[in-house]
Amino acid sequence: ALVSKSGRTISLGGTAAPMWDDARKVTGVVLTFRDISERKRAESELAAALERAREADRLKSQLLSTVSHELHTPLAAIKGFATTLLDNEDKLEYGERREFLQEIDAASDRLTNLIAQLLEFSRMEAGLLPIEQVPTEVNEVLAGALSHWRIRAPERSVAVVVPQALPKVMADPRRLRQVLDNLLENAHKYTPAHCLVSIECVE
Repeated sequence: ALVSKSGRTISLGGTAAPMWDDARKVTGVVLTFRDISERKRAESELAAALERAREADRLKSQLLSTVSHELHTPLAAIKGFATTLLDNEDKLEYGERREFLQEIDAASDRLTNLIAQLLEFSRMEAGLLPIEQVPTEVNEVLAGALSHWRIRAPERSVAVVVPQALPKVMADPRRLRQVLDNLLENAHKYTPAHCLVSIECVE
C-alpha cells in the first residue's frame, strides 16, 4: 500500500515481467502497478456483510431456542391445570377450581403476549413495523406500565424517579409502552427478589 500526499492509503496490486536482450539474458524487470483500493473496499464490505449474516443467523437460532422455552412454560401450565381440573372436578373445592382457572387465564395472557412479540419481531425484521410518532406524555405511558406491573408482580417494589413536569416527546406511545413492559418483565425475571427495581427519567 502507498500513502498519497493527502494522507489517503492506496492499495496496490502489481505484476512483474523480465526484460530480455538479444542473447536472451535478463537485463531488467518491468513492474506494473494498479490501484486496487476499490476492490479491497468491496472485499472488506463483503466480509462485513457475511459476518453480519452469520451473526443474524446466530441470533435467530438463539431467539428460536428462547422462544421455544418461553412458549413451553405457559403451555405446560395451561395443560397441567386443565388436566387437574378435568381429572378432579368432583374433588376440588370452589376456591381451588377458581385458583386453577386464574392460573390458566394468566398463562394464556403470557402466551398471547409472547406470540404477539414474535409477530412484531418478524414485522420489524421485514421492515414492516409501523411507527406512529405523536406528542406523547411519558408520565401517562409510565403510569400504565407501572399499573400493569403492580398487578403482575405485587411483591416487587419499584422506585420511580420521574419529574412530574416532563415535556411531551415525539414517540409512538404503544411502542414506548412495549419497551417499558419488556424492561419491567426482564427486571422481574432476572433481578433478585431482595433487590429494588428503579425507573428514572430525566430531561
